[in-house]
Amino acid sequence: MTSDTEQTNTASQIDDQADDVRTGGASSNASDGQPLTLVENIRKEAPFFIMVLGIVFLFRGLFYGMNYIPSESMQPSLEVGDRIAVNKMVYGYSRHSLPFSLGPTFPGKHGRLLGRLPKRGEVITFKNPLQNNKIFIKRVIGLPGDRVQYRRGVLVLNGKPVDREKVENFDYKPHKGSVSNVTVFSEHLPTGKSYEIFEHSDRDRHDNTEEFVVPAGHLFVMGDNRDRSVDSRVMRTGVGFLPIENVLGRADRILVSTYRCKKQEGLRCAKRPFFGAIK
Repeated sequence: MTSDTEQTNTASQIDDQADDVRTGGASSNASDGQPLTLVENIRKEAPFFIMVLGIVFLFRGLFYGMNYIPSESMQPSLEVGDRIAVNKMVYGYSRHSLPFSLGPTFPGKHGRLLGRLPKRGEVITFKNPLQNNKIFIKRVIGLPGDRVQYRRGVLVLNGKPVDREKVENFDYKPHKGSVSNVTVFSEHLPTGKSYEIFEHSDRDRHDNTEEFVVPAGHLFVMGDNRDRSVDSRVMRTGVGFLPIENVLGRADRILVSTYRCKKQEGLRCAKRPFFGAIK
């Protein structure tokens, strides 16, 4: 005959076993319930973060990238501190689309896969072969076979002066430097493309040039701030004739800007558009 004490102990054991089943046997391995260490967490989550980074790099490498504007060479279109979206699909891809320009020349015309020739007036980013493949941004002015010249501050394309209209004249303070006076012109290409440029003088060192004939497979590019831009007018130390293979993409929009301008009486500060299209 079983005593009441023995019955109570047996019932308690059965309840403990049932609890083990409900909790998955946690009571048999207390260490399973301990939180993961930092190293264990990193090991667990690392594949996910590697996958996310891979997707980001793939997107920025193949579709859209973001560039920072460090100089005033593209004023008034772009200011120091603008961060822009660059469409990398529009002109196709070359070996310069790869990190550090690794790899052989790609098959296709001008060393580009799915290539398309930029249009006159489009703003492009590229790797400058004359400056250790540093990334530059300029406007396309001449295509292969074009004749380009600058005469007293006026652009001459294929023997015909390009129309320009005065917009305004004002004083402003550059990112680094003293107060400058500038004249804004609206320049109209034969294709109908128009945009604004800065001219500090029509007698600057780059305002009168020889006539350049753009060779096959190359472009002629210029900054919108014509007297503050090192571009294709500077053959040996600037950009010279730009190989089409070196083009990275088209600058489409201003995403955000950290442009800073201290307002002073008589001086103008540029207005920065949010997600504004680049003309």
